[in-house]
Amino acid sequence: APFAVPVKSLGTQQGVRYRLTQAVDETSILTISDEDGEDRLEIRHLDTGAVTRIPFDAGIIAELKVSPNGQFAAFSNERLELWILDLKTLDTTLAAETTHGLIPGFDWSPDSQWLAYALPGQATTPLFLFQLATKESHQITEPVLTDRRPGFDPSGKYLCFLSRRVFKPVWDHMKFDLGFPKGEIPCVIPLAKSITSPFILQPEPLAGDDKSGNADGDDVSVVIDLDHIQDRVLM
Repeated sequence: APFAVPVKSLGTQQGVRYRLTQAVDETSILTISDEDGEDRLEIRHLDTGAVTRIPFDAGIIAELKVSPNGQFAAFSNERLELWILDLKTLDTTLAAETTHGLIPGFDWSPDSQWLAYALPGQATTPLFLFQLATKESHQITEPVLTDRRPGFDPSGKYLCFLSRRVFKPVWDHMKFDLGFPKGEIPCVIPLAKSITSPFILQPEPLAGDDKSGNADGDDVSVVIDLDHIQDRVLM
């Protein structure tokens, strides 16, 4: 039988649009509301019903992601900006901005200390890593055309992304011309120099003896070696 639980309605029932709603922790959510006539971020506390409206003018938010530890939220907007919001202090930090198009994807590291994002440039779109501890960004790819949609794997060992960097033309079946239908491929970066390629099989311990992985709920510490990281891109 389908799993069924009680449903509780949140927010104003009529005349307000909520979108990009995400859980912050077990007792609160982050959402975008236009109750005041303009899009505003707000934190809704499920246990008390209290609402914390964030007065910051975020523009029209295109994408929103809460960090795994629930302390931060990153969002991009139509102004071609990428912001980080501290959900405890409500302070904001401009992580990146451009004049060449919407930011095509970003993602939090499992330890919530790094934010990976793609930033369109005049001719290409490289990937960057923003470090919360230093508030500095580091370019980590040298794209042929566009690198986009970065995503950390749950272990924090790899960063995956889509990249338009393969030129293998094929003849079109409908007209006399060449095309590049397979120009975009998934790629992966081992974040630490000591991490091997995920495409190479490694020896595995006997059943029941594997103590290398993190159990659910264990803290993940992400180690990133920025030195020559662009040379570790695997296709």
